[in-house]
Amino acid sequence: MERGKPALPLDIIDTLLFHCKYDKETRQSCSLVCRSWLPFSRFHFFNHRAISVPNRREATRLCEVLYSPLCTLIPFIRTLKIFVDPAGDHHLWIIEALRLLVERSVSLTKLIAICRGLKDLQDTTYFSLLRALVGESMLSLDLLWISPVGSSFLPIATAPVKKMFFLSGPRLKHLSLDAGISWLGDEEVELASNRDCEGHPPPETHELSTLSITMHCMSFTLDWLSKAFVFPSLTHLYLRCEDRCDGDSLQRFLDTSARSIRHLFLDCGLLSELNGLPYIDLSHLASLRSLHISFPDHRAFIKSLIDIVSSTAFRLTSIVLLSVFTEGQPIEIFLGAWKALDILLVEQSNLKQLVLRPQLQPFFDACQERGILVNAEGKYPLKRRWRAACARVYGSTEY
Repeated sequence: MERGKPALPLDIIDTLLFHCKYDKETRQSCSLVCRSWLPFSRFHFFNHRAISVPNRREATRLCEVLYSPLCTLIPFIRTLKIFVDPAGDHHLWIIEALRLLVERSVSLTKLIAICRGLKDLQDTTYFSLLRALVGESMLSLDLLWISPVGSSFLPIATAPVKKMFFLSGPRLKHLSLDAGISWLGDEEVELASNRDCEGHPPPETHELSTLSITMHCMSFTLDWLSKAFVFPSLTHLYLRCEDRCDGDSLQRFLDTSARSIRHLFLDCGLLSELNGLPYIDLSHLASLRSLHISFPDHRAFIKSLIDIVSSTAFRLTSIVLLSVFTEGQPIEIFLGAWKALDILLVEQSNLKQLVLRPQLQPFFDACQERGILVNAEGKYPLKRRWRAACARVYGSTEY
């Protein structure tokens, strides 16, 4: 710390360093309030490090920093990660921290909100503060819901999150909706979805580049998005179906709102044999270059998988097929299906890469001879590939 300059209390300095999680050398070399510290250094300091508020202790310490008139770093805060839980002991402190961020005119570029159930965002205080933070500078918005076991909430389309689409700034490029929502009765959800779409204006244009959706009631959310928005700049789409997904809803969304996607991720590994893998025709997606699919190893899924790949294989440069194997289902049962897929893919001259789990590779001799076969890496490879794709979009390895 430079002598002769006003210094922050040590506990506040410790709070800043704790949130930024910099290494020891950086902590020793950086002067947090020194006027000679270059503005670029301060911007870089907070632009690439998230301020995380997981509990009451950290929420209290963050408020201390925001209250201090000596802290010159407040305008440089760019990323915020909050844990919203009205039943927790830091509920009021979170609200106070958000209020202070709004009052200090903080311009966030990335917001991560982890909520305990949908009712958190239905809280008018929370929503009004989050709405104020989601301004014109926002580039990335991640919303994660953790639903209590056995609880039932309305679909995402009927929650106040729909306003986030309309109120988010024009620069928003990445949106992630991760909702562990319990399934309601078909009639109740359908009525709620129809009522929510009444009086909708014509579809608005939204300049999203990447969109990630994980939830149970996927069909109604896709229907709502198809009616409300068009995404002409959407290049990366990740959909994880955890319960059931209607192929018609997915097809409608791709036909009307997401025709420009280049990389499609379909994570269907948790679907049961009764629900089935929905068939979708991808032939109209002229820009599609890579297809990433995770699927169960049931016979019905294999047939749908081959039909999906066949509809667009002629223009793909990369295909990732990841089968989720279940007990009592030896993969040799589907030998004929694998061989048919092998013949189909080896004839595609544009295809440069086929990523498979090691268990599947012996059935793709033709692709092996052509030299396009690649091993699937590690655990949860589909999600890892999605994060890597997002990192390439934003030019950052820390996404």
